[in-house]
Amino acid sequence: MKKATNVSCFDRAKQYAKGTLHADDGRLFCTSCNVTLDHTRKGTIDRHLQTPFHIEKRKRLDEESEVRAKKQATITGSFQKVTDSRDARNIAHFELVEAFTAANIPLNKLDHPKLKEYLQTNVKNVGTLPSSSQLRNHYVPKVFDVNHDEFKARVAAASSIVVVTDEASDSQDRFVLHVLFVLPVTSNDETQMEAVTVDLVYLEHVNATTVSQTIIQTLGKFNVDFNKVSVFVTDNASYMTKAMGNLKGLLPHCVHMTCNAHILSLVGETWRKKFDNVDRLVACFKAIFVHCSSRKQRYRQYLAEQKHVDVDKISLPPVPVVTRWNSWFNTVSHHDKYIEHYRGFIDKELEISASTNALTQLKSLLRDDVQIKLEVAFISSSTTELVKLLTWFESRHVQIHLAYNRIMDMLAGKYKYVSSLPVY
Repeated sequence: MKKATNVSCFDRAKQYAKGTLHADDGRLFCTSCNVTLDHTRKGTIDRHLQTPFHIEKRKRLDEESEVRAKKQATITGSFQKVTDSRDARNIAHFELVEAFTAANIPLNKLDHPKLKEYLQTNVKNVGTLPSSSQLRNHYVPKVFDVNHDEFKARVAAASSIVVVTDEASDSQDRFVLHVLFVLPVTSNDETQMEAVTVDLVYLEHVNATTVSQTIIQTLGKFNVDFNKVSVFVTDNASYMTKAMGNLKGLLPHCVHMTCNAHILSLVGETWRKKFDNVDRLVACFKAIFVHCSSRKQRYRQYLAEQKHVDVDKISLPPVPVVTRWNSWFNTVSHHDKYIEHYRGFIDKELEISASTNALTQLKSLLRDDVQIKLEVAFISSSTTELVKLLTWFESRHVQIHLAYNRIMDMLAGKYKYVSSLPVY
C-alpha cells in the first residue's frame, strides 16, 4: 500500500467530516475511539471507520452528546442569563460540583492552591474558580434540583418500581427511616439495576403507622403511580409487615418481600446463640483490650514469640459488633489461629495486672480448653461460605435473581452446613 508522504496529519483530518478525526502533536487520532491512526495510509483509516467497534462507539457518543446538550440547557436555565461565556463557566462550575458531590469529595478540597491552579489551567471554561463556600451556596442546591428532576423523569418513565425501606439510629440516637427506589434496567448499556436513596425521614416513633405514612409521602413527592409499585422490601420486623398491610389497599400490585440479607443475618445470630462459651470468649477478649493499650502490645509480642514470627505479622482480634454481621465470625476465625496459646497469655496477664472480671472468665473458660478449641475450630471451618455470602449481600448491586439462587443452594445443602458438633 502506498504512503502519502506529502500529506500531513492536519491535512488528513480535514478530508473527513468534522469531529471524525483530529490531529495533535504530529499524530492523527480517531476522535471517537481516541486511538492513533497512520495518516499516510488512507485505506487504513477508512477500514477503521468501518469497524463495528468504531460504529458502536460513535453511536454511543452521539447519544451521550444529545443527552449532555439537553442537560446543559437545563443547567443554563437554572441560572440568570448574562452572556454565552458566563453560561459556559456556570456549566463548568456546575459539573465540577456535581462530580465532587457524586464522588463524595468535600468541596473544601477545591480551596487547595495546587488543585485550584490545575483546574483553572487544564479544565475548559472553568476560568477563575470561586471559593468552596460560594460553590456550596450557589451550585449545590442547583445540582440537587437538576438531579432530582432527572430522577423524577426516570421514575415517571419506569414500568415498575421497587420500594426498599429500613430504619436505623444516627449518632444522636434519633430514628431515621431510609427509603430507596430500585428502577428496572431500561437499555442494553445498563447491566445492573440501581438502588437510589430518595428520602431520609426522622421519626418521633417507629411503628406501622409512621412507616406507612412516610412511604405514601415519599411516593407523592415523586408523583409515583401507585399501580407501578411492584415490591415492598423490608426487614422481618413485625411493624414493617403491619405497615405493608396498611398499604395493601393503595398499592394493589405490590407484594411484600423480606430482605434475604436480614434472613441470613438471623442464621448468623443462631450460630452465636448456640455457642455460649465461644460468645463469652469473644466478648471477654474484646473487654480486656478496650482500655489497655499496653496489653495489646503484650498480646502481639507474646504470640509472635510463640509462633516464632515477626511481631508485625500478628494482628489484634477484630472488634465484634452485633450490627455488623460478619464481625463475630471474623473474630472467631482469628481466635482459631491462636487459641492454643491463650491460656499462657492469660496466666501471664493475671500475674502482672489486676484480676478483672474478663480475665477471670477467660481463665475459667480456658482451664480445660479442649472443648472450646473444638467449638472455635468447628465454627471457623463450617461458616466460611456463610461469611462469603453475607459479604456478597453487602454489595451495592441489585442481583435478586442471584440472591435467590444462592440462598436455595445453601438450603439444599450445597455448602454442607451441619447442625450439630461432631462427637468428641
